[in-house]
Amino acid sequence: ITMDDNFLYISDSGNNDGNRKDLNIIIINHKKNFEKVGSINFKYSDQSNFKKRKKHPYDAEALISVNDKLILFSKNRLTKKTELYLIPKIPGDYELSHIKSLNSEALITGGDYNDSLKMVALVGYNKKGNQFIYKINQFELESIDQLELIRLKLPLDGKQIEAVKIVNENTFFITSEDEGGGHAMLYKIKI
Repeated sequence: ITMDDNFLYISDSGNNDGNRKDLNIIIINHKKNFEKVGSINFKYSDQSNFKKRKKHPYDAEALISVNDKLILFSKNRLTKKTELYLIPKIPGDYELSHIKSLNSEALITGGDYNDSLKMVALVGYNKKGNQFIYKINQFELESIDQLELIRLKLPLDGKQIEAVKIVNENTFFITSEDEGGGHAMLYKIKI
């Protein structure tokens, strides 16, 4: 989920098994009783195999809004990298090709962008149950080729971090799922 001054964008792009053909982002007018005003439907330009499988690059959960674009961060189950996909905020059907790949060494599950700080925060986890928070400072669409990913391990082993909110340049709220073995949690992290 992300938003701008006009709309709320809800990404329905989770694709654990790599077999979905109905990926989309729902556009909601949060100022008018949360009315649905459109949908951004998409597919990956290089995906031709829709067979159910565990390792593939066609899953994504983290979505941010930057200027007139949405940026979707992949949850690449094959390489443990995250690919960035630029999407117009205009309803329609799109075929996506990634514009940048970052070596996250984990599955990215949530993201946030703070325009005044020009900062992106991402969260994710790896197969060993380690949880991570990532920062990208000086995030500008014009210089996306020069992005540097700062990765920090969180002391939350065994949790599954799913969302992040930037409070300031060193403080973040993150959430974890229940995962059937505990409670969903909200954490305040200072780094």
